[in-house]
Amino acid sequence: GDAVKDAGRAVGDAVRTGGRAADAAIETLDVKMALMADSRIDAGDINVDTDHNAKTVTLKGHVPSAAQKAFAEEVAVKTAVGYRVENQLTIGG
Repeated sequence: GDAVKDAGRAVGDAVRTGGRAADAAIETLDVKMALMADSRIDAGDINVDTDHNAKTVTLKGHVPSAAQKAFAEEVAVKTAVGYRVENQLTIGG
């Protein structure tokens, strides 16, 4: 009986964890697609990481200008509703 309960609990935990990972992957894809679709941003060197548990989207990589860095953050904030955006983009290189 207890082994069955423990196994059921483990399966439930795995499904919930997998669901959060899927949510994070979808959020990452949505933000990356929005960045690529915005003509103001050269998104080729932007990486998007999402932590669904912490509700955080992190932008990493490089953009050519401060304006593009600001635009990227603006797009991420509008796209990832309910998430905090950490803009770690560097300018140049």
